Amino acid sequence: MRQRTIASLAGKLPVLARSVGRDLLWKARDLGTAAIPAGPPPTTDEQDDYRQKGWALLRGAVPEAEIDLLKERIARFRARAGGGVDEHGNGMRIGLLHAEERQSLEVALNPRARAFLAWAFGGEPVLFGSLTFDIGSEQEAHIDAAFFYTRPDDVMAGCWTALEDIHPESGPLFYIEGSHLWPRQLAADALAEDPALAARVRAHAASGAGHDLALSNAVYLAYIALLHRRIAERGAVKTPALIRKGDIFIWHGWLVHGGLPRADRTRSRRSMVAHFIRHDAQFWDQHAFFLHGDDLTQARCTRFAYRGAPRGRYIKYHQAVTFPGSDGHFKA
Repeated sequence: MRQRTIASLAGKLPVLARSVGRDLLWKARDLGTAAIPAGPPPTTDEQDDYRQKGWALLRGAVPEAEIDLLKERIARFRARAGGGVDEHGNGMRIGLLHAEERQSLEVALNPRARAFLAWAFGGEPVLFGSLTFDIGSEQEAHIDAAFFYTRPDDVMAGCWTALEDIHPESGPLFYIEGSHLWPRQLAADALAEDPALAARVRAHAASGAGHDLALSNAVYLAYIALLHRRIAERGAVKTPALIRKGDIFIWHGWLVHGGLPRADRTRSRRSMVAHFIRHDAQFWDQHAFFLHGDDLTQARCTRFAYRGAPRGRYIKYHQAVTFPGSDGHFKA
C-alpha cells in the first residue's frame, strides 16, 4: 500500500510542503505560447455573478460519460494505491490525482471552465493542482489566496466539479457570497493583534532560516481566528453549493468558503476541486504568506515547470498523494 502523509496547512499544498527547509525555485519551462481555451466564453450572467458574488456556476459543463469514466478511474486508483477509508468505506481525499490519471486531467481542464477563467484572469489559466473527494471535507471557513497567493492578487480561482448530485446532508461546499469584496486580509492583520507572535515572525525573517512549519502554523491559526471573528461580526451567511452531477462551481481566490458538517455520515459527496492560476502570475506558497506576508519582497516567489495537454497546460507533478486517515486535519 502506498501512503504518503505530507505536512501542509489545511491540506492545500501537499507536494510543495516537501520543500520545507530550502528555497523552492523551479525553473520555468514554458512549453510554447499561451494556449487559447476552446470552450465558449462566459455568459453575461456568469460574468456578473463572479464579479458581484464571487462565484459562478457552469451547469452541465462536464458530460455524464466523462464523469462516469472518472469515477471508474478513481476506484481503480484507490484499489492499487491504498489510502484510508471512513466507517462506510468511502475513501479519503486524493491529492494531485491528475498527475497519474489522464481522465482526472481531462475533467480538470474542462474547456468551459478554462474559457471562463481566461476571461476572469485576463490571460491563460494553468492548472495548479487538484483534490479528489469521496466525502465532504468539513473544512473550516478559509480563503484560498492565503495558500495560493498571487500577484496580481485576483488571478487564482478554484473549480469544484460535482461527480454526483450533492445532497444537503452530505457536507456540501459552502461559501459566503460577496466576501471576495471584503478588504483583503493579510497575515500582517493577524500579527497586528498578537505582538509576541509578530516578534517571533520578525526574528525568523531576520535569521534567514528556511520555513518554520510550527511558526507558520501559529500564524495560520491567528489568521483563521481573525477571519472567523470578522465573519461573526458581519453576520455572514454560509450558503451551501447544492449542485448537480457535471456542474462546475467556480470561486474567486478571495471568496470565503469551506465544507459544512456531514449531517448524514453514510452519504458520499463525490467531487473534484481544481485550482488554477494565471500562467504569468507571481506565486508564493502558504509558508511565504504566513511568514513573510507583511513583506513578500523578502520571500522568493515560486516558479514552475509546465506540461502541455490537448485541453491546456498544467504544473508538472510526478505522483498523486494518498492519505491514510480522516480529513479531520482540515480543522484548526
